[in-house]
Amino acid sequence: MNLALRYLRLPIIFLLALIILGCQPRSSHTSPTVPLPTKANEVLNQQALLEAGSLIDGNKARALADRVVKLMCGKDQEAMYDFMEKVFSESMPREQIGKMMQGLFSFYGTPVIADYKRVEHGKRYMVSDWKPLHTYWYAVETSKHPKGTHFLIVQIMLANNVIAVSAIQFVTFPLGKIPPFLR
Repeated sequence: MNLALRYLRLPIIFLLALIILGCQPRSSHTSPTVPLPTKANEVLNQQALLEAGSLIDGNKARALADRVVKLMCGKDQEAMYDFMEKVFSESMPREQIGKMMQGLFSFYGTPVIADYKRVEHGKRYMVSDWKPLHTYWYAVETSKHPKGTHFLIVQIMLANNVIAVSAIQFVTFPLGKIPPFLR
């Protein structure tokens, strides 16, 4: 039997079964819809959403992301623990964050300088609800890599009307195709 057909046999059988049985993938989770503001009611809608806990205050979230990046570039990474979301702090002792950061730094290098590049707005499904999420991108110079080759993202979530850091990660583009918004 042809080698390509041998590896494609099971996926093809699976797809045929789906077609014959009429099965379609379904999502049990849908994102809640929020009406898009128009110019006339934009301020009113944003204030109502903010009061309802559906919108993250961009200035406060950016300030938090900048502070966390500054802590990463400094010597007090353990202080980031205070800004992490509750789920994180309940599942990990404070001492562990320093060890985690050292693991990241041994691979990517210690951040020296970070320049803000952009923010992305979205939502993440957590437990039983969609939570607002802001993802802040920074170009990072590390002790091992020049600025512009490695990036740091800090994700800020709103949960129970409190903003907190949900994730911190280094991002690279191994093929060298860095998106224009990060250059």
